[in-house]
Amino acid sequence: MIGIHKELKFKVKVTRLNKDKFTGTVIESNEVIYPIGYYGVSFDVNQYNLIEETSEITTPKHYDNSKGSLYNFSEEKQLNSYEFDIIKRVIRCRKKGNFKEDLEKTKFLIDLYLKEFNENSL
Repeated sequence: MIGIHKELKFKVKVTRLNKDKFTGTVIESNEVIYPIGYYGVSFDVNQYNLIEETSEITTPKHYDNSKGSLYNFSEEKQLNSYEFDIIKRVIRCRKKGNFKEDLEKTKFLIDLYLKEFNENSL
């Protein structure tokens, strides 16, 4: 549950809710009163709009896991983080809409992998 202050610009992730008060952690704030991450104080329920969090996750279209996820594939093939990221970028580059930019990033990542692999193998 999230508490959104009715007047000030901050949100609190509710951890314990009572009739008149709740406790939680500040997750968004433009005010000096409560910094992000602040917790341990009771907030007045009447000053907040309390909303239920939705578990609905919006998945970008380039994350097609209908035939299994890339994460599963990575585990099965025992890929390291460099290899996983390179393959992920190549597979998704046509779907994301930034084809050239994504492939340029992949080239950079391959060069970094080569450099760091050589440095670590000495």
